[in-house]
Amino acid sequence: MRTEVADQITPLTLEEAIEAFAEAHERCMGQLPTARTLAALVGHSALETGHWKSCHNWNFGNEKASADWTGDVVTFKCDETFDGPTAMQAKRLGAGAILTPKPDGKVHVWLPAGHPWAYFKAFAKAADGLLQQLILLATRERYERAWHYFCLGDAYNAALSLGAAGYYTAPDKPGYSRSVASIAAKILPACTSYLAGNGHAVDDELRAWTLQQALVYSTLQQSVQESDTDPAPPPTEHDELSPITERNT
Repeated sequence: MRTEVADQITPLTLEEAIEAFAEAHERCMGQLPTARTLAALVGHSALETGHWKSCHNWNFGNEKASADWTGDVVTFKCDETFDGPTAMQAKRLGAGAILTPKPDGKVHVWLPAGHPWAYFKAFAKAADGLLQQLILLATRERYERAWHYFCLGDAYNAALSLGAAGYYTAPDKPGYSRSVASIAAKILPACTSYLAGNGHAVDDELRAWTLQQALVYSTLQQSVQESDTDPAPPPTEHDELSPITERNT
């Protein structure tokens, strides 16, 4: 039986992310990742989450809690982009949903906390949330190609394949992928040092550079999304799938 817990923001530092991803990979795959695989995973997560500044309850992929999810759940106000019929279904299912039509025919929808489609998985610690994300990437057929590249430590093609599979909605997928690869290359020495048992080797310069890369890209994407004359805030980064066919099902 699942339990609803209080919503809280759970940020990570770069060194905490390296450590948590290494632990999650070992739990998921039975062994520690290579340094390149670890760098690719951390690099993608850094870009995807704005340097881990706005994660809720260690849910790094914003995975919805499906009806059969038995773990903890959390609910908070969120926004998504749906087609017209799905948007109307969201309004019927829960009071307070705010619908704003977009020029492309889709509908930007704000879902209030407590709406049936605004429940997300929640985790007790970072490694638990990252384990769930790795299980998703490693076991879902739609992400098979991306996971193959993560295992090879190829950050660029891993990110590009995730885009092709609909994991994220950033319009400039090559640019997104180059940014992931750039971060992965920059943090590779720190990942190598950590896996060798020599500590994180993360200094203030590396922290600041990684944060800047993630936030600059996030700002650029927001500008691109808002430039299509939609006055509403941009949709959440994760997919335009109907909540009935969530990414975790």
